[in-house]
Amino acid sequence: MGKYQQKNNKDSKNTKKKFNFNSKKKAAAKNEPQKKAQIPLTQREKKRINGKKKIAVVFDEEERRSYMAGFYGAKKKRKEEYLEKKKEKQKRIFKEHKQEVKKVKAEQIERYRKIIEENDKNLEKIQFGLIQQKEKKEILTTDNDNQVEVVTEYL
Repeated sequence: MGKYQQKNNKDSKNTKKKFNFNSKKKAAAKNEPQKKAQIPLTQREKKRINGKKKIAVVFDEEERRSYMAGFYGAKKKRKEEYLEKKKEKQKRIFKEHKQEVKKVKAEQIERYRKIIEENDKNLEKIQFGLIQQKEKKEILTTDNDNQVEVVTEYL
């Protein structure tokens, strides 16, 4: 007889029967949860299956929790980085806006300086009599029937 064969004594015939590898012990083990000692992830348990060494990984609950919490930490870190970039962008935009405002103010100041210089030159010419001033008189009547005379001088 072969290694996995049995002789059946009940039957008169010699029948060959194979072993059933799903024995009662294995069926009972399927119904009961396995109780193994908690081994950290770094340590591994070696078993012999089919004559070869196999490695089984057993997770430590604390290690698992810290690993799963790592996703939350990564999400939080990404959010902080996003907020930091957003803040920097707002600062940059605000700086650019300030620079534009300064530029516009500088242009206005330069334009006003030119106007003031022209007026100063014209005043000097008026004082020496080179240019005559022109006057424009207006008479305004108010609601109370009061008359006001407005004199405007221009070059």
